Amino acid sequence: MACFTLAFWIALTVFAIGPPPADASDVIGSRVQVVTLSFQLENPGGQTLRHARFSIYGPLKLTGAEESVSIEANYPFDTEGDRFGNQILLFQFPEFQAFATKVLTIRANIATIATPRLLEPGLEAGEFLVPERNIEVDAPDIRIAAARLRRPTLLATAREINRWVGEHILDSGYIAEDLGALTALQTRRGDCTEHAYLFAALARANGIPARVLGGFAFEPGRTPRMIEYHNWAEFNIDGAWRVADPQKRVFDAPNDSYIGFRIVSSRVSNSLGDAHRYSASDGLVVSEQR
Repeated sequence: MACFTLAFWIALTVFAIGPPPADASDVIGSRVQVVTLSFQLENPGGQTLRHARFSIYGPLKLTGAEESVSIEANYPFDTEGDRFGNQILLFQFPEFQAFATKVLTIRANIATIATPRLLEPGLEAGEFLVPERNIEVDAPDIRIAAARLRRPTLLATAREINRWVGEHILDSGYIAEDLGALTALQTRRGDCTEHAYLFAALARANGIPARVLGGFAFEPGRTPRMIEYHNWAEFNIDGAWRVADPQKRVFDAPNDSYIGFRIVSSRVSNSLGDAHRYSASDGLVVSEQR
């Protein structure tokens, strides 16, 4: 459930500026990425909407590879966080007039580093070893496959898992619902989300902490588009999170080539619930801006 065209239009620009601002000075070796998102909200009905709400994941507050330095928008918002470091931007409109349209623009400054740091505060690697929805570590088929992919070292095992998933799971293109690791293994197909779920499940079954992230992968000098929203995995060895992206055949890439907007977990508790990217109150339409 990613790698898809969203129902709304968001312009995304990413570029490096330097040196990092003072707030990011403690992120050694960092560069600051500026991410701008712009989208349209509309009330197409004939009644004023009372207490209309729009919520969206912002960039991750703090991980081993990035730190949210500042977020600005052209409408007031509140920020909600959870213990995984996800940030939710909450936009509330006491009265949204009938047939009205609002264009919302968000600008975020994100410090990223190429070499991963140690675990972010408040999270233990062991939290990313357990089974959860879509990462069925304890399923017999997952255990059998994980044992076959085990190598002499944890790093070699993670590398082999990444290679095997990339080579043996057919890229199906966008799938609307999350199918999970076990279904991907059994059917040998899935989109970027299933590739990431299966990597995480096989890694966890081998004693390697692993998690799934949502956000953007990009190349230096190239601006990613919002339709390229992507899921990948990270694995933890020696206290640092490293990138594994089996769909793109990327392993242990520089962390600053990815910007995370969400740590994906069924154990996350926040106001967005099961929403992958955003949610809007009834009657509020989020659509492509022409």
